[in-house]
Amino acid sequence: MQMATIKRQGSFLYSLELVRVCAVLLVLLQHETLLARNYLGLEFASGIFSRGQFRIDLFFLLSGFFATWLGGDDQRSKSNGLHFLGRRLCRLLPLLWVLTTFKLVLIILTESAGRHAGLGWFQILRSYTLLPASGYPILLPAWTLSFELVFSAMCSVLLCGAPRVKFATMLLWALAIILHGLMSEGKPALGLPGFALHSYFLDFIAGALIAKWVVRTAVRTRGAVMLSAMGGLSLAVCFSLEVELESCTELARRIAWGGSSALIVAGLALWESVGGKFDTLGRLRLLAQSSYSIYLTHSFVLVALVPRLSSMSKDPIMAETMLIGLVMLACLIGIGVHLWVEKPLLLWLRHSGPFAQPNEIQKSR
Repeated sequence: MQMATIKRQGSFLYSLELVRVCAVLLVLLQHETLLARNYLGLEFASGIFSRGQFRIDLFFLLSGFFATWLGGDDQRSKSNGLHFLGRRLCRLLPLLWVLTTFKLVLIILTESAGRHAGLGWFQILRSYTLLPASGYPILLPAWTLSFELVFSAMCSVLLCGAPRVKFATMLLWALAIILHGLMSEGKPALGLPGFALHSYFLDFIAGALIAKWVVRTAVRTRGAVMLSAMGGLSLAVCFSLEVELESCTELARRIAWGGSSALIVAGLALWESVGGKFDTLGRLRLLAQSSYSIYLTHSFVLVALVPRLSSMSKDPIMAETMLIGLVMLACLIGIGVHLWVEKPLLLWLRHSGPFAQPNEIQKSR
């Protein structure tokens, strides 16, 4: 098979959008399982959704993949790097600011900070700026966005150089993370210093390298399917060894769970790139487009409503039915926030904002 048969870099990959849908649903179900356990004394779906440590890995892998797949290396310049960073900031920050403000107002009005007892100016500043720090931001799921921001900043710098420089820098960064993980027995802190050496960045780097590999390799669809199958088998092994993995270092767990997820992502991306047919998501496409909104808003629904099901906890069937209903409600609210808050903000920023491209401005007119 010749390289010409491979889809161009930047083309839409439906299979990875489906992975994004699965990832956001798995995160939502994990959080609901933990809340049901804490507030209702109930093991939702026998606790299956709280097992494993691969959900966030999928998000980070996809972020690293698309940062390279959509960004490309053809137009290397300082302005291109700044434009990439600007687009990422416009994607991450506006909805975060709206929802953080909303939650901050709720905390003030209800006079109940919960996990944010002793809320101070630094936590508020960190919640709006995504500064790496220990503890959680006001909007709890937003702790992952500090990783997104640091990786995006790194990518914007690397876009100013040659592809070989970017590739070498990524490999050196991964090597530094591995060496740091081998020398550090405990889990790296979320705060500075040492944040850039957290093992989660291996997911971003792996995603970026997968995107580069996909456009430079040529295998048949059968080989791509086998690669994803290997990832699925590896993930099954990780589940069977979950107890043993819990006693391992953070680096070992990240390599196990993240490596398995990386094989799945690589196989699916390669499969669709060389001709695999997966050209429709149907109604799931809206769910995929709303994944960021669902991720940031689902905690409002679950934290507010799961404890109110305590009266039904004596009837497990009824309780689990209601919990499934809450999952659907959280998705619907997330979709609504995407359509009526996030999407209008993104459209304005992309067509009229400071980082809009000239052709985008013309199209908007």
